Amino acid sequence: MRRPAREEIGARTTVLELEGIQGQQRRYITWLLEQCAAAVDPMDIVTPEALDLLAERLITPLQIQYYLTRVLEQAYRFGEKPVTPALVHATLVPDMHALEPTLTRYGYNVTALSEFAQHPSSGGACLSAWTITAGPDGGVA
Repeated sequence: MRRPAREEIGARTTVLELEGIQGQQRRYITWLLEQCAAAVDPMDIVTPEALDLLAERLITPLQIQYYLTRVLEQAYRFGEKPVTPALVHATLVPDMHALEPTLTRYGYNVTALSEFAQHPSSGGACLSAWTITAGPDGGVA
C-alpha cells in the first residue's frame, strides 16, 4: 500500500466525537466549588438560580473557570454572599455568544477572515457576496 487512495485511508479511520462537558456544566461548577472550598456547601457560595445561569451561559471548562473566578471576585468586592443571578448577569459579558466572539473561539480573528475573503479559490468570494449581521439576540440574521 505504497500510495493509498483516500477511500482506503477513510476505511481505516475511526471517528471520535468529543462533546466535552456539554450538558454537564452544572455538575462541573459544583465539583469546582467542592474542590476549592471542601468545608463549605456549594449552595452556600452560589444560589441555585445563579448556578443554573452560569451553567446555561458558559460552554467550555476554561470559560467556566474564568467567569466563575470573576463572579466570585465581584461577590467578594461587593460583600454579596451567596452569589445571586443579578451579580452573574452584571459580571458576564453580554455578547459572549455573538458572531465575533464565537469566531474568535474557533480561531478566526479579523486578519484571518480578511485574508480568507481575499482569496477566491478558498471560498472567500462567498464571504464577500454575503452580508452577515447579528440580530438583537446575538444570532446571525
